[in-house]
Amino acid sequence: MAHRTTIYAQKIRDELIEKLGGKCALCPECDPAKLQFDHIHGRDYNPNNLSYSARLARYKREAQQDKLRLLCEPCNLKERKRHENGSHCRTNETPIRTMEMPEIGEVEL
Repeated sequence: MAHRTTIYAQKIRDELIEKLGGKCALCPECDPAKLQFDHIHGRDYNPNNLSYSARLARYKREAQQDKLRLLCEPCNLKERKRHENGSHCRTNETPIRTMEMPEIGEVEL
């Protein structure tokens, strides 16, 4: 049974890669084995908590909503580092800045 699931998941992955253009969005890499799915606006879940088939089903929905793109591993790592360093926002939102709050003295209850 697991073998059928693996074959089905690979078929879904191949279809997604084709739907997303079959190559890295940032460079000419087109080897499917080197391509990864990138969440354009980040993600609100941990894909490692999902089975491979469930993850691909979610990726399929996100691709239909234009929330997913293909990146090769080196480009994906660069984008992730840029995002983590705050020098690149994946959305058009302005980065959130923190404000220093004035120190508050003791409050009587």
